[in-house]
Amino acid sequence: NSEGASPLQVPSHAFAPYNAQATVHTRPAMWATLLPVSVPGRVSDIWRGYFAQALFRDLDLRLTFLPPRVVKDQNEHSDLADKKAESDLYFKTGQLLQFLDHWHSPLTTVPERMQALWIELYERGYIEQEDVLMVQR
Repeated sequence: NSEGASPLQVPSHAFAPYNAQATVHTRPAMWATLLPVSVPGRVSDIWRGYFAQALFRDLDLRLTFLPPRVVKDQNEHSDLADKKAESDLYFKTGQLLQFLDHWHSPLTTVPERMQALWIELYERGYIEQEDVLMVQR
């Protein structure tokens, strides 16, 4: 039961997974809703959250978890298929977070910084060129 639960703000030095379900982005973070399309959907929204948090640090934006106000009605699905679709989460996320934790850019605008980050993510094999082109558009 989440009644009486308090919001939890993630410290700026930490990363926390969040996905696209029951998520609100404020106007200053609306750019962070862009999902990479070259990775499986079950990876895309979690990694998007990590990408965004790398940029949140320098923009003085914070990720805050609020008590849930939704009830999830899950469709029937295959646990084995889910595990296969999520394999990048299990095998690449540790290295991804190490990279993001040390990533820095001297660029000053959000579009420039976002493009630079996504190019470096592409160069390291986390996303494909189509995602970089999407950010550039």
